[in-house]
Amino acid sequence: MKLIELEKERKNILKKRLITRFYLFFITFCIVGATYVTFVSSVMFFTFKDWYKISYFSKFMIIFIFFIILILTYLRYCKSYKRLISLKFRQNFKEFYLKPFIEKKGFKYEMKRHIKADIIEHCGLFPMFNDEGGNDLISGEINGVKFKFSDIILQDYIEPPEVEGKISMFYYSLNYLFYSKNFRYEDWKLHKYTGLFFVADFNKTITSKTFIMSNRKPKSSIKLKKVLTDNYEFNKNFKIYTDDIINAMYILSPALMESIIKIKNRFNVPLNLSFLETKIYITIDTNKDNFEPNLDENLITKNPAKKILNDLNTILQIVEILSLNKNIFKFWYIFNKAYTKLAFYFICDIISWYYFLITFFKGQIWFLLQESMKNCS
Repeated sequence: MKLIELEKERKNILKKRLITRFYLFFITFCIVGATYVTFVSSVMFFTFKDWYKISYFSKFMIIFIFFIILILTYLRYCKSYKRLISLKFRQNFKEFYLKPFIEKKGFKYEMKRHIKADIIEHCGLFPMFNDEGGNDLISGEINGVKFKFSDIILQDYIEPPEVEGKISMFYYSLNYLFYSKNFRYEDWKLHKYTGLFFVADFNKTITSKTFIMSNRKPKSSIKLKKVLTDNYEFNKNFKIYTDDIINAMYILSPALMESIIKIKNRFNVPLNLSFLETKIYITIDTNKDNFEPNLDENLITKNPAKKILNDLNTILQIVEILSLNKNIFKFWYIFNKAYTKLAFYFICDIISWYYFLITFFKGQIWFLLQESMKNCS
C-alpha cells in the first residue's frame, strides 16, 4: 500500500466518523434516557404524573446528572468507535512504516503480541492487576544484548455487587460518573497502566533488588533503602530504592544514568526501572497506545511517522548503552583475570625466594660455625 492510498483511507474514515457521531448521539440518548428514567423512577418511587410534585432543586439535579452521564457515555462510545473504525488503517500504517523500519534494523516485529504477564509481575514496578493486554512487540539483539519491548495495558477486574439489578446499576452509575477515567477500556475493569514496557539483558552482576522510580514506589518497598548518587540531575528526577547500596552504585554507571535521563527528557513522562537478577526492566508511562498514527494528522504534510520512528530510535539507544557497558565490563574482567594471575605468580616467586634465601643462609651459618669450631680446636 502506498502513502497516497493510506491518506485517502484516513480521509474516508474522518468522513464516516462525522456522520456516525450524530447516529451515536441519538442511540446513546435513547439508551441512557430509557435506562436512567427507569432507574430514577424505581429508586425515587414516582412517575411522570408526579413530576410536578418534586422540588425544583430535585428536578435540576435529576436533569443535570442525566446530561453528565449522557455526555460521558457518548464520549466513551465515540472513543470506542474511533478505535474500532480506524483499526484497519492503523494496521496498514504499521505495515507500511513500522515493520520495514524495524526489520531493516534486523529486529523482529509482532503487531498483535505483547510482553507476557509473568515478566510484568516479576519486575516489581506495577501495582496488582489481573488482566493485561497490549501490542507492538519488538525484540532483537544488539552486540550480544537481547531485548524486547511492547505496549502494555494493565487492568483490575471488579466484581459488581447486585441486588435485583438495582444496586449494581446505581453503583456502576456513580463510579462511571466520578471515576470514568478508571473504566478506560472495558466495563468493570479499572485501568491501572498504559504505556511502554522494556526488558533487556544486563551484563553486570546483580546481587541486589534495585529500583529507580520517578512517580511511585516499588510494588514492595520492604527492607529497601533510599540512595543518592553524585549526579544532581539524576537525584532530582529519580528516587533509588535498594537492599544493597554497594551493588546499586556498581550498577549505575555514569553512561547509564545519562541515558536514563535522556529517555525521560525525550518522552517527557514518568520513567521507572528495576534491576533484578540478569535483567533491566523499564516502564515508560506514556498513558497511551504508542506507535499509533494520529487520525487527525495528514500523513503527507504532517508526517506523523517521523515522531514514531524517533521514539523507536530513542528506546533502542538504551540497548546500545548496555552493549557498550558490556564491552567495558568484559575488558575489565579480562584485565582483572590477567592481573590476578600475575599477582599469583608474583606471590609464588616471593615465597620461593624466601625459602631459598632461608635455606642458603642457614647453610652458610652452619658452615661458618663448623669452621670456627675447627679453628678453636
